[in-house]
Amino acid sequence: MVAEWGAEIAEKCSATIVLENKNRILWNLRDDKPGIWAPNTWALIGGQVEPGESLLMAAMREVQEEVGLDIRQRERWNALWPILEYRGEAMQLSLVFGCCVDNTEADAVVCHEGREMKWMPLDVFTGRPLSYNGQRVVLAHHEAVVRWLALYDTRLKQ
Repeated sequence: MVAEWGAEIAEKCSATIVLENKNRILWNLRDDKPGIWAPNTWALIGGQVEPGESLLMAAMREVQEEVGLDIRQRERWNALWPILEYRGEAMQLSLVFGCCVDNTEADAVVCHEGREMKWMPLDVFTGRPLSYNGQRVVLAHHEAVVRWLALYDTRLKQ
């Protein structure tokens, strides 16, 4: 069960989501527009927590808005780790969530934000432009994601 962070703590926070299918992660090639965060880089799904939302609620909403999947079953979500990041002068907390999707859901993914959505294994990102959170997942937390995927795969086989 994912612990809920109350809305009073979650303000000015964001949720980052690792969607997984068959040991592949869903990546979003961000727009190349002036003024957006991390333009023209590969990023994970995610976004800001809105007033009154918990981090988990924000994660569920962002997945629905960005890729068209409605995944509300709490038991499918795992809180993986926090990331502290700087946006200009401000520090922001992002909680990384993991959620595995089945083949039907993976095939139903639609790109509602950014230029492209693509399912790719973690190891294909060497040398590609990544957002800050994407870098943290691929570089700093690669082993943790691999362990989480293995644990989830073991639970599915039981």
